[in-house]
Amino acid sequence: MKLTTANGHLDLPKDFAMTMRRTNPFLSDEGDASLPCTLPASANNKAVFEHTERIDRSTRHVNKIAASLQCGPITKNGQLIIDTVHRLDGIDVSFAIENSDLYSQHKDKKLKEIFRDYNNGEGYKRTDFDSVSGWMTYLNGIFSGSITTETDFTIFPVAIAPYKDNDETYYQANNEYSGGLVWQKRTVREGDIAMLVPDGYGISPFLYLHRLVALTFEVLGYTVVQNCFAASPLSAIVVLNNSSDTLVKPVLHYADLVPNCTVSEFLDFLLKKFHAQAKIDSTAKTVSIVLMEDLLSATPTSDITGMVNGDMEMAISPSSRVVLSSKTDIEGAAYAEETFDKLMEKYDFYVALNEDEFGKIGTAQQAYFDCLIMRKATGDFIVLERSMSTGAQTQRRLGTNYFRYDRRNSDETEQFDSDDSMPPMVDFAKMIIPFIGERKHFHTSYLGSEADTDQDIILVQEYKNITGTVLPRGGTTQKFVPLVYSQAHAYEAMLPLALHPYELYKTFWQRYNELLLNYKVTLTGIVEYPLAELMNLDMVSPKLYRNQKLIPMESESTFSGKVSNGESSFILAKTFANSVSDEDIDPGQVVRLKWVWNDNMREFVAEWWRANEARIETQLTQMEGAPLERIRFDNYTFQFTDNMPDAYIGPPMEAGQTSATVVRRANIVVNIKYVVEGSQTEKNWSEQILDQQVSISFTAVTY
Repeated sequence: MKLTTANGHLDLPKDFAMTMRRTNPFLSDEGDASLPCTLPASANNKAVFEHTERIDRSTRHVNKIAASLQCGPITKNGQLIIDTVHRLDGIDVSFAIENSDLYSQHKDKKLKEIFRDYNNGEGYKRTDFDSVSGWMTYLNGIFSGSITTETDFTIFPVAIAPYKDNDETYYQANNEYSGGLVWQKRTVREGDIAMLVPDGYGISPFLYLHRLVALTFEVLGYTVVQNCFAASPLSAIVVLNNSSDTLVKPVLHYADLVPNCTVSEFLDFLLKKFHAQAKIDSTAKTVSIVLMEDLLSATPTSDITGMVNGDMEMAISPSSRVVLSSKTDIEGAAYAEETFDKLMEKYDFYVALNEDEFGKIGTAQQAYFDCLIMRKATGDFIVLERSMSTGAQTQRRLGTNYFRYDRRNSDETEQFDSDDSMPPMVDFAKMIIPFIGERKHFHTSYLGSEADTDQDIILVQEYKNITGTVLPRGGTTQKFVPLVYSQAHAYEAMLPLALHPYELYKTFWQRYNELLLNYKVTLTGIVEYPLAELMNLDMVSPKLYRNQKLIPMESESTFSGKVSNGESSFILAKTFANSVSDEDIDPGQVVRLKWVWNDNMREFVAEWWRANEARIETQLTQMEGAPLERIRFDNYTFQFTDNMPDAYIGPPMEAGQTSATVVRRANIVVNIKYVVEGSQTEKNWSEQILDQQVSISFTAVTY
């Protein structure tokens, strides 16, 4: 057995043994590494470790060093992690292999940093054109669809830099569209300040997610040989940025297009957003990006039935569930309710409206009345309420459909809180585009500020080449894209995916969640893997055991004079006859009814008139000095003296249904018409009835 570094071989005691623990990266964040072991504090070993034990050294102490472990025909490359140094008693180390090798070297580096440092500090950049106008001709070709050869990025409008005017919120845009992308020098507004900006300002393309994944590993020295994000529909996902000065000079720096997270944070984001993991072979320098849902549905790669030494021990876990969320910290992105279940508990059902139907709210053509609605193109939930003063219908926006996915159907949970910021979809210049926050500037100062370093992870999916859309291409978090035709008829085209947790659950989490709900059975035992398989043990592929599919969790093996297998653990992946799963939420039946204002004032005034007609006639006769030829009740007006806001009455479910009755206080003015005997002129007279109790309700009628 040999342990070798660039500084030479390490001295190992005769009885030296190193136990390696391999893990499935979907199920553990510990990586692949040995259990701690102790090397002799020999002069040679101290020299190999560059005398890190010395406190008088002039250079920084090292805590890891590239190494190679060889045991018989098996060779593993990785990093020796120095835990504790004893000048006399020995040096405590652990050995990180495979994905841990990459993580330990690069996990704390920012994506922006590694893209800037690439190519000996030249950075990862594109210098296709020597002028801003040359770049804009190219980007306009991508935007319009006439150029189809670009594979790294795309471009479309996004809303940024909101400002208020008379309490109304207005947005500006990057990649603004007006018959083409707006890029020439012009005046832009930032709050109350107007500024002249140069050519190329406000233009920034967006990397496709699958290319960002591939390029990230490429700049780290790895090749992605399998990438689940490169296949449709995931290939349409793009990573947004709010850089406004990306192309004020004719060089496209990819560091301006990437989020400011670390490599570790980016990989953690892929896991928590899509349940995707990087399967890394640091020997071959290759990476495969795979989905857990694909792993659960994949065909086993090998049958371990004959390799099991003894029997497998079975453990049954408590019922558990997945909880999913993304950040909603961008203004306007907050969800209508924490979970969809809670929203439906309050409102029973909702009606999803396309843009044509949504535009008719409040008009005679409105098709649905008095219920919770969702605007499909934006994912906004809106309550249609009734004014308790006039009976008129009003709108109140609750928030977006970016709910947490949490069905609350188990005691235990596995939480996957993704670190991306969900952008709300907003109206901008008769378009619906994502709003992604304030401007960023990576090359210029802005109103005296320093250049930015922050850039959140923000995702949308691209749509393009859809006949009837305002834009040649655009981006959305939703499943529906609004189409607007010349005859002002609007409806939606449906995309295969939406990027909020409830939609993502169906694609990326359902099978795994069902394992948790059904008491996740684990099996543990000793598997005597042959050396050929142990050399490159695949922890991200299912195995077959007694005709049942198992998902690897952990596997231990000990390297000494020989290789011996320790315990391996697996999850039993199967669907039982009585399996429990998350049921879809039924939004209820759509009932096309409306509430009609109903009150007792007319009856009250009629009764009042019967009781007071004779008194009023006598009073008017005395006032006119002559008898009346005729007197009649004309109409009444009222004003509530108490204050009651608009209210959600609840959806009417059947014709004739009456809402709860509300008692209010009102002043009523009764209008009387009369004619004095011998005159042809009809005169007006009114009387005020103060502080009367009025009962109001709403009655359901068929539309």
